Amino acid sequence: MADTNGQLLAIIYSAPRKNGITMQAIAPTFILLAVLISLNMAGPLYSQTFQLTGWHQSVSCLQEITPQPPVTNHSDITLKTLTYTDEYFRLGCTATGFQGYFSPSRWQAEHEKGDGGVDVTGAPNSVLVEGANSASVVMLAGSSAAYKIAIPATGYAKFNWSYIGGSNLLDNSFYITINDEPIDQLKETNRSGTFFSGLLQAGDYISLHANAPNKGFKIKLSNFEFISNTIAIYEREWTALDVNNEMSTFIQHVSIKKPDLSTIVFPSNYDGYHLPVLDYSPSVEPEWTGYPVFDLDGSNYTSSDQFPLEDALGTIEYKWEDEYLYEGGFCIIYRHWTISDYCGGNTVKHTQILKMAGGCPESIPEMEERNIPPHLLQQAPAVLPEGYEITHSTEWMTPDQHLLDVKAW
Repeated sequence: MADTNGQLLAIIYSAPRKNGITMQAIAPTFILLAVLISLNMAGPLYSQTFQLTGWHQSVSCLQEITPQPPVTNHSDITLKTLTYTDEYFRLGCTATGFQGYFSPSRWQAEHEKGDGGVDVTGAPNSVLVEGANSASVVMLAGSSAAYKIAIPATGYAKFNWSYIGGSNLLDNSFYITINDEPIDQLKETNRSGTFFSGLLQAGDYISLHANAPNKGFKIKLSNFEFISNTIAIYEREWTALDVNNEMSTFIQHVSIKKPDLSTIVFPSNYDGYHLPVLDYSPSVEPEWTGYPVFDLDGSNYTSSDQFPLEDALGTIEYKWEDEYLYEGGFCIIYRHWTISDYCGGNTVKHTQILKMAGGCPESIPEMEERNIPPHLLQQAPAVLPEGYEITHSTEWMTPDQHLLDVKAW
């Protein structure tokens, strides 16, 4: 029977008897007909267990990160809470070695047991860290395993691999896949190689597969690099709880990109044309005459979208060199700026002209060069922007965990 909404509650069937014989053979026909009628009345049925789906984010390090919550796979799911926690990883243009985000403990591992079961562990004993730039997959005889990791941002992956296990491969196998598509594999004529991926996107998977049915062996992995314009990522784990206390999670990667050198605006000239000639001063430091800045709209006349070069999280180095010329009662200073991009290996140069009345300061030598080290080269702040607690935030759970009011969307 069904409720008023057509949902199937129960099917009660008593098989009829004819001439003292129970007609069991007919019962399945009536049951199937009842199920079909119920499905037609109720519409599509679905499991109460729901899933979260979402999108990966990519933002400039100069921008605030606005959370993009995932959505449920059914529109009629009512969420009670939606939270997220962040784990911060510094990539620094090129992540090298099996460490940080790509450390062996973060590769999801599946071991096939002898009884056909699967043992899933986060840091199996078969991955041995041998140093900052190498790791090994060690296979025992009669074992098989697969290790995979999600790519956190747009970029390229590269590493060397080599087989260690004697001259006879027997039935041993090793191969590399991207999103389950084979890319490189162990063969009699191919016992080592250099894996270099095509362009990968956030959410793609690199997997290592190994099988040792009769004889153990080892695959040595070395010189790992992930090359990207992303300088850092937040691995954001969303957790949703619906009104039935069913829970679902979603892993989102928020990649932080380095700023583009083309957005740099240099300070104006104090040459009597762009800006007035400077009055005599014992100091002509950039604190008074201006530093280059990132400017998102390219105009010196708006400042709300300007950011200091230090905000590039250590990917930018800048310096200036002053050249002095005294002429007609004026000190003319040619300030040569040089800005270098560690990630792309690019350099931008510009000359700023400063004209000062009354002569050159006596304390300034004929030629000077100053270097400004990248203040954030060694470490970047792993704190979240303040904007997080403005949008949809109703309660702080921990410094890295936020409760969103889902009714406000």
